[in-house]
Amino acid sequence: MIDRISQIRLAVSELSTNIIKHAKWGKVILSIEPWDGKTALVVTADDWGTGIQDMDRVMAKGFSTAGTLGIGFTVMQNNTDFMEVKNTDHGLMVQMGWFLEATQSRDEAGFDHYELVRPMRGYTASGDHVCVKILKNKVFFAALFDVLGHGNEAHRSVKRIRKACQGFYFQGLTSDPERLMLEVGHALAPQSTRAAVAAAGIFIPGDHILHIAGTGNISVALLVDGHFILPAFYGGVIGDGRPNIKQYAYEVRHELLWGMTSDGFASDWSTHIKHPISSTAKGIAEAAVRTSFRDSDDSSIMVMRWKSN
Repeated sequence: MIDRISQIRLAVSELSTNIIKHAKWGKVILSIEPWDGKTALVVTADDWGTGIQDMDRVMAKGFSTAGTLGIGFTVMQNNTDFMEVKNTDHGLMVQMGWFLEATQSRDEAGFDHYELVRPMRGYTASGDHVCVKILKNKVFFAALFDVLGHGNEAHRSVKRIRKACQGFYFQGLTSDPERLMLEVGHALAPQSTRAAVAAAGIFIPGDHILHIAGTGNISVALLVDGHFILPAFYGGVIGDGRPNIKQYAYEVRHELLWGMTSDGFASDWSTHIKHPISSTAKGIAEAAVRTSFRDSDDSSIMVMRWKSN
């Protein structure tokens, strides 16, 4: 398996080669910054060239009028944790990067969590988004969004979702999962033709309570003090005035295993919550990826595990 340093070297080399071959000139900037709630090494390339006329075709098929551009993008996509490509008024901008810290983490409140987002086969950008926030008062908040559609247009809606979530955190409103989904819906409605399905929840160990809200075909599975639960959400989307949000509340005394996925996972993924084969959130999520991941759709998963002291 190729190591991380080799991945970075290979992807940056391909990116630089593309600028030399296909643009008049350009610049490459390396930075360390937040990305999807994690710390990442981000490489941003901004060139002055012709851009890409048919973005979805190039990203999905590896096609290029110059003969090699699409192949280079495939190499970059296969060796990065995330990648975004967009045309600018003067050429092309590519952002790609690698997470510097594991997506699995455990904080002082004992929240062991893991998140993963993948685009569907042939695409570099995903229409799914997972956001996690651990509040200072030892409260765990998570939300998962699945924008309808795929590719760059769906990912543009993800950027609006990310911005709405950040504003929601800043206002200190994370105690209300339904409110978050409505706020995101308002952010999507006036600017996008893409609605989304979503689920969000907040776990407050001090109050022994888990609140879950959702709409559409997001899948949620829970193991609450040894009891397996599948909250059901029927129809509805946020962003088009028909949210149809369903809410649940559960008492949690000793132990919680909480998982959420988009429909990029087959329904049998929940067996890994019902009968976990790992003691970590990362191990449980990776087991679900191995058995239930479908690359014919954007996919995302969040797993959180907590146990009282």
